[in-house]
Amino acid sequence: MSLFLLLLIPVVICGVTFLIFRSQITLKEFCLSEAICSVIIFSCFKLASCGAMQDTEILGGRVVQKNHGSQNCCHCILICTSCGKDCTTCHCQYLHAVDYYWSVSLSTGDDITVDSCESNKSNVPRRWTEAYVGEPAFTSRFYANYLLADPQSILRKTAQPQFLKQVPEERPGIYDLYRTRKVVSLGVKVPDSWESRLQELNADLGASKQIDVTFIFTKEKDPRFADAIETKWIYGPKNGLYIVAGVPDGKVITWTRVITISEVELLKVSLRDKLVNISLDNSAQALIIVRSIIGNYWKRTSLEKFKYLATSAEPKGGWLIAMFILALLLSIGVTAWAHKVDIFGEEALADYYSRHFKRRSL
Repeated sequence: MSLFLLLLIPVVICGVTFLIFRSQITLKEFCLSEAICSVIIFSCFKLASCGAMQDTEILGGRVVQKNHGSQNCCHCILICTSCGKDCTTCHCQYLHAVDYYWSVSLSTGDDITVDSCESNKSNVPRRWTEAYVGEPAFTSRFYANYLLADPQSILRKTAQPQFLKQVPEERPGIYDLYRTRKVVSLGVKVPDSWESRLQELNADLGASKQIDVTFIFTKEKDPRFADAIETKWIYGPKNGLYIVAGVPDGKVITWTRVITISEVELLKVSLRDKLVNISLDNSAQALIIVRSIIGNYWKRTSLEKFKYLATSAEPKGGWLIAMFILALLLSIGVTAWAHKVDIFGEEALADYYSRHFKRRSL
């Protein structure tokens, strides 16, 4: 519907202008204006629609190597001198012979730069010093999430408004170069051991199993709270596995639900049943269970089965407003160009035949 309205803008503007200024805008110029506007608007609409489906998944791994060394100087001062009238030559004057860099390599295949342009070799970045080989490390990948094109065609559950308000707007992401959070606490005091053990679990299984496990703890007694997370986060990334655990008394898990786009019903049922009545102080037992069940039942479902939803994708929010402004300005601009310029050299000929016909009629 949005694309139809966007394409209607040049039809109206170019069409009305053509009818008013028949002597300055020929039929060919009108058709050319329509074609230019339609092609540009359609292309921009499709690009913006693809952007609306862009999402990120998090891949777990470990630091496998710490790198440092020297490179060509990257501190440059641009110096320009006059070489005559309307002539200037410029060159880059480097401040040092070499500069130094520090980075870490991850088992995911990524190389994370900590500092790439330091003139003093002794100024070792604190963040690079803190990193160690074997440390859990995470990186993100962009991909086309077809569910974002039309979430309502997939989400059948209705989340209650009071639950939706409690769900964070954003899913956990990457921070501090390659770190992330694997525990989301919504009013529950969760022991630190959950975070550290989940980091290790994801570092071990992230790449081999193509999975990203996150625990979400809540004090809500009603398991339907999980529906709010499923709705607001649209199941999460394609490799995501969210385990929602209800801890009303802040001590023992009384219910669990699993959120993932992957079709792994045995995994969901097993986690739901076996994590109940486990104490928050016993993270080791809980994550042994999680690791075992993932090993037995996890299989990521390809999003290709949802590719048909891409036809429903549209620019979101501000992008859609920007598209309407673009269509309006483009239509006015192209119409003004056709009015001012005799593109095909037909206006003079049309005017000649018009005057000649009038004289013969008289």
